[in-house]
Amino acid sequence: MVNILGFACLFFCILAPLSFCAEPQYGGTLRTALLANPRSLDPHMSWECETPVNTYNTLLRWNKDMSRHELDLAESLERPDDLTYIFKLRKGVRFHNLPPVNGRELTSEDVKYSIERVLGMHGQKAPFPHRIRFENRLSSISTPDRYTVIFRTKEPYAPFLSFLCPFTCSILPREAVEKFGDLKNRILGTGPFMEKEYGPGSHISLVRNPNYFRKGLPYLDGIKMNIGLDQANLISNLVSGGLDLSWIYYFQVADLKKKAPQVAIYRNRGQGRSSIQLRSSPWFEDRLPKPPMDKVEVRRAIAKAAQAGVGIVAMKAMGGGATQDPLNPTNARAALKWVLQDPTVATTVPGFCTFEEMETDLAVMEDLALNESDQRWLQKQAGLPGLYCQQCGKCMKQCRERIPIPDLMRAYMYAYGYRNLKLAQDLVVSLGLPRKICDDCGSCPVKCSVGFNVLGKIRDVVRVRDIPAEFLL
Repeated sequence: MVNILGFACLFFCILAPLSFCAEPQYGGTLRTALLANPRSLDPHMSWECETPVNTYNTLLRWNKDMSRHELDLAESLERPDDLTYIFKLRKGVRFHNLPPVNGRELTSEDVKYSIERVLGMHGQKAPFPHRIRFENRLSSISTPDRYTVIFRTKEPYAPFLSFLCPFTCSILPREAVEKFGDLKNRILGTGPFMEKEYGPGSHISLVRNPNYFRKGLPYLDGIKMNIGLDQANLISNLVSGGLDLSWIYYFQVADLKKKAPQVAIYRNRGQGRSSIQLRSSPWFEDRLPKPPMDKVEVRRAIAKAAQAGVGIVAMKAMGGGATQDPLNPTNARAALKWVLQDPTVATTVPGFCTFEEMETDLAVMEDLALNESDQRWLQKQAGLPGLYCQQCGKCMKQCRERIPIPDLMRAYMYAYGYRNLKLAQDLVVSLGLPRKICDDCGSCPVKCSVGFNVLGKIRDVVRVRDIPAEFLL
């Protein structure tokens, strides 16, 4: 069983000493930090926004206070009826002057291709999680001329325009995807900054786009994002002036004020949230939990956060109950009861896909008491080896070949935890891995923080690529 405790952290925006002036001035490179290496720079495949929002554009965007959408790449929008959206594009908008596009003009065909790609219409669907916003909603996308795009929905769809605003609907060039396979490690948009250098695990350097369609912008010469600074190094860089902008945790504010009173600290109210995910099997008084919950400091920190009013949310709390293995049936009721008995948990999102599973959820609320059968099943689960990767990303720095180990561990979870081989196969295939993976390393240098046999699990799960599709129905 997996219990994910996610809790919102109070984040503060930290601005290192800068010279504030009445009028903006040109020049300079903004130095900031990313806590971890982005899983992907591809805006259609990722939830991580730091790079796409600075390098891509969308048809529409949110205004500054997020109260309404406004035109971005679109010059105008007409709605002749409840099902039709006619966008006229700005003329002269150019992609970054980098191969293979070399600064060519953006056209309506780029818009059509990009939204179709978000829908998963150009290759595997699995890598495109944002397709859910448009799937089975659009009847057609047409391009009557170079600067006109017409969307038609199957029925009135109120959130359609709002869903076009996020970076996840960035407009990008087909030829770049066809050349590189995807844009996980490339940046090719129309935005104010363009790629200068990407060093996975080290930094992302962006440089001013001299051909940006909003004349006079941007003011900065560039942005450098340092990747993977731990909290101690992040604070020391803010104090010494090595960073201009970053985020810190609430508990670090007092220490930073003492060490660097000149640093401006701003609380981010309302717009942001963060979570920490901790995965664990059940534990009892006579049996220690698995990492990271085996550390008493972690359990005390969660209890203290709950007492302070931070929301502790239990996710996927039914032990993979959506799929039943007849040889080892899941006691979804016991899993959910155990989570709800935790006094630190504010709420849970167990999930359900059928009315039967919904009824299981509701029935648990009538009686949270664990019977003998529940307790025996939970005790058994507590003694089983874990299936669930913490997604901490530490393995990525250890792997010489930069194999996407967290994604492969997620596929392993799909195969052995959810018993969903189709989901596991879709994910593994989408990663585009070589046929002979991990064969050239000799001994594996990766040491998992929770003790996984990483090499064994990788070699095991990549076998799903060879299962015929007709066996996965």
